Order: sequence, then C-alpha cells, then structure tokens
Amino acid sequence: MPKTASNPLYQTILAILSFLLLSSCGLVPVPGLYVEVDGNLVSVLSEKVDNPTNLHSDGLTGLRYIFSETVALEAASDLAIQIAVTGSVKVAVFAAEEDDTPFMTASFEGLGEPLLEFRLPLPDGTRVTGVELSLGDAQAAVIKGFSISPPYSGYRAGGSDGSPAVVSLGVQRSFAASTGSLPAEVQLPVADVSGWSVVVRQGSAGSLRIRGQSSGFESSPRPDQPLAIPLELLGGSPVSVMALDPDTSTTTAGRPVSVAGARGIIEAQLHFGGDAPLSDLHAILSG
Repeated sequence: MPKTASNPLYQTILAILSFLLLSSCGLVPVPGLYVEVDGNLVSVLSEKVDNPTNLHSDGLTGLRYIFSETVALEAASDLAIQIAVTGSVKVAVFAAEEDDTPFMTASFEGLGEPLLEFRLPLPDGTRVTGVELSLGDAQAAVIKGFSISPPYSGYRAGGSDGSPAVVSLGVQRSFAASTGSLPAEVQLPVADVSGWSVVVRQGSAGSLRIRGQSSGFESSPRPDQPLAIPLELLGGSPVSVMALDPDTSTTTAGRPVSVAGARGIIEAQLHFGGDAPLSDLHAILSG
C-alpha cells in the first residue's frame, strides 16, 4: 500500500507545504481532478491552461499532471488512469516534479468504452509524483482521475452503474463489430506459470475458446459464474480468450445501452494464488 504518515497533523502540514511549493513553481490545481490514495483524495496540479483535463488534436495535445503529494509505494500496486477516449494515448510517469526523463512510458487505446481505466503495474518502492498524458492517434480525450489500486492483470467490462472498463498494460481486446458492447476476444500477456490461473466470465450463455501457449479448451460456462483454469493446463501464457458466437446487435446510438445479457467477454484476467474461484471440471472440458 502507499506510504502514509501516522500523524494526521504532520500529514496535513506536509500537504500544505507541498501545495505551496508547487504553486510557487507556476502550477495550479486542476479543478475536479484528484489521485485517490488509501481512500484519500490528493489534489492534482498542472501548468495554467484552459480546460486542463481536455486534450484535443487541434489544441492542447498533452499535459503533465503533478500530484500535490509524492506517492511512495510500500507494496506492488497499479497506477490507474481513468479517461474517456477513442484511439491511442501515450503515458509517461515521473518520480519527481523536476524530472525531465520518465521512469516508465506506455501507450493504451480506447476502443469506444464510455469510460476506461488503464492500469500500469508499479513495483514496491516506487515513488510517483507526476503523469504526462499526450494524444497518440486519438483526436480527443477527457481525463477523469487517477488512483493507486491493488494489482490487476486483465480486462473487465464497464458496468451499467457507470463504472469504467478496466484494461491493464499488455492486454489486447477486440470487438466483433463497432456495435458490440463486449469484446469478442481478449489476449492476456505473459506471466509465470506457477501459481497463476486464467479467470473468465461471459455476458450470456455461449461457448468460449481459451488457448495458452501449447493447449486450450472450449467451454460453455454459466454466465453468472467465473471459470478458472490453472495456467499449467494451458501450457503457459500468453493466453487468448475468444467468444465463439459474439454479439453483433445494433442500436441507433451505435452501441447497446447495457452489457447485461450481451454476448461476449465480461472479464478475462490472470489471477495469482490459491483463492481463484473453483471451476467445474466438466464445464472446462465440455464444449
């Protein structure tokens, strides 16, 4: 978990001093933009520009966002970036506000999800002070917020409650058509074999094909129950999860209003440890 001071008064004074120091460097608070750390909201600052959370190809194409408090991780965590975008965005992560060179760079792509949460894995001991976002081939993007979250490797569809779709670094997903509300295929990155499972959930009854490095299965798991397969049974990663009869329904808005009952993949993730949900062996081998 991120490191926090045990004395609340000390933490408050430190936050005020950090805020004043950053403000003296020409940075101003970004209205409504925060990074959530241990349930607390930390202010985010940037240079003074109009609409700092809105990137446009014909205007502000990139901006560095500075946390008013440096985040020091005592355990492996994810840096989560919530954003509304269609197309690619580049990310650079900085350890200190004055750094010219980021310690991590990446890019990700929004494929039409109303809200996307992109996850970057960070090892314990990492210090994060700022994130720079810039447009790749995307024409526009709206930055909604940042957080430090428990590690996650995979894809999870957004919910009908407005919760974002979650995609971690190295995960690829594709839709059967521009109208599909759930991806027809999710590709998970390489992970160590020992102790890992692939956990998948689908939106409605149908068949899934799960393939690893050297073997695979076709299965028809119940939509309301996750299917977990030890990575050893798949011969290792990378892993591909495919819905064999994906949804291709259309609406006047271009995408279905809700993913409830839609055909496709609600979640596909790599899960480490012995607490992965148990699966019915018959469900794994049937299909």
